[in-house]
Amino acid sequence: MQNSTEQEASNSSFFVKELLVVPEFVNILFLLAGAVGMYKGVEIQHPIYAVLFADMVVPILSYCINIISFPFTPVLIYFSSSNLSTVICLNFHSTCWCATSIIRYIYIVHENWLQRVLPNIQLQCFAAYVITVVSALCCTIPMFAYGRSLGEFF
Repeated sequence: MQNSTEQEASNSSFFVKELLVVPEFVNILFLLAGAVGMYKGVEIQHPIYAVLFADMVVPILSYCINIISFPFTPVLIYFSSSNLSTVICLNFHSTCWCATSIIRYIYIVHENWLQRVLPNIQLQCFAAYVITVVSALCCTIPMFAYGRSLGEFF
């Protein structure tokens, strides 16, 4: 009797643990649909759309890493690392929209300035990526420093 109770508890905890990863698959499905639609429908070789495309690709990679690490990590560590990657993706998302607004400002107010400085469209996209990544890193470092000061989870 006790053995079957332990087995039922083990099965229910396994089911609960498996439910943790279901939202990751749903997120990947919607992000992949958006990324494919954007890749096929919009010219990605424009700096604004290149940054927005990167805004979709980074969470896809994050969710894939979460799904791959899921079977190998305990639930508490998985939950903490999943929350951390979600916060990092949210930070990157905010940075992407800030970089997009800066690029839009340059295009609206200063018209051809970006094309005069960087005549090659690939260089413009690369500069947009670099601005986005550097800004995201600058915004993420204080977050990690604060988390490190807490000490318990880092």
